[in-house]
Amino acid sequence: MIELDVCLDRSGEVIVHHDRYLPDGRLLENLALAQIKRVDPAVEPLARVLADLRASGVSLYLDIKTDRVVAPLMRLLHEAIAQKGWAPSRLLVASFNQYDMIEVNAHRLAYPATLAALQTCIIVDGVPISFAKEYAALGVHWCSIGDGCVLPSFLEDAHRRGIGVMVWTVNNARWGRSTRPGRGLEAGTAPEKGRLGVLGSGN
Repeated sequence: MIELDVCLDRSGEVIVHHDRYLPDGRLLENLALAQIKRVDPAVEPLARVLADLRASGVSLYLDIKTDRVVAPLMRLLHEAIAQKGWAPSRLLVASFNQYDMIEVNAHRLAYPATLAALQTCIIVDGVPISFAKEYAALGVHWCSIGDGCVLPSFLEDAHRRGIGVMVWTVNNARWGRSTRPGRGLEAGTAPEKGRLGVLGSGN
């Protein structure tokens, strides 16, 4: 699975870029795609990436970087599933923002034939007092939690509620020793390679 961060350009097109800002501080949403590509030629519209990867069999983890991208992203995924041959099981939508997940769920309800089977993930960088209860209320399939915040009690609570747990960032030997899948984690992200490695079930 490949992780892609998604933002908007000035026209409202969904683009693949890690940050909402360019290194010089300009907001992507205020710039045309051509202006953005002059600074970062690797930036592409998500529609083009979906077209290029459709036949590859790879799955995509789409990390929402701004709440304004949710509606156009969900319309694009609906079209990709309905018309372009993407299976919803190959697409996972993630965000740090719980309100984004509420909006994602509204679109899933509006397009049940295409988006009902879409996977969702809440990203957190700390363990909430309520553990996974609030995430279960959002109906997410996954919780991606920051390395160092993984507690056995949180894992147990999430699994009891049917929520898979993955950890970020998997870029050190300590993670492999202390919180490997055999201890209850299903996956981990390795951002230096831009991939989400599904490492095996811990259940």
